[in-house]
Amino acid sequence: MLIAGLSQIGAIVSSLSLCTRGSEANTSIRGSIAGFYSLSGGLGILLLTKAGGALSDSFHGAGFLMMAGFNIVYLCSSLLLHRTVVGTDERRTLLQPDEE
Repeated sequence: MLIAGLSQIGAIVSSLSLCTRGSEANTSIRGSIAGFYSLSGGLGILLLTKAGGALSDSFHGAGFLMMAGFNIVYLCSSLLLHRTVVGTDERRTLLQPDEE
């Protein structure tokens, strides 16, 4: 459980840094983006905790299965997004340093 929790925290912190890095986000609204991201994440945690608790009342382990389902959906959508974005020239220039 400790390793799973640490990996979830790592994913949250790294995704927040991707949302607010300088080349992607306007510097004047970077704080607003981080705040909305955190608010959305907090609401999601509250809703999933409530749903997982309600499901666990009727089926033992339902909360863990629900979170596994969300992680599978997240993995598939990340792979699909990676597949569609990596081929573009714009993304390639962001990932590779300028060679001069």
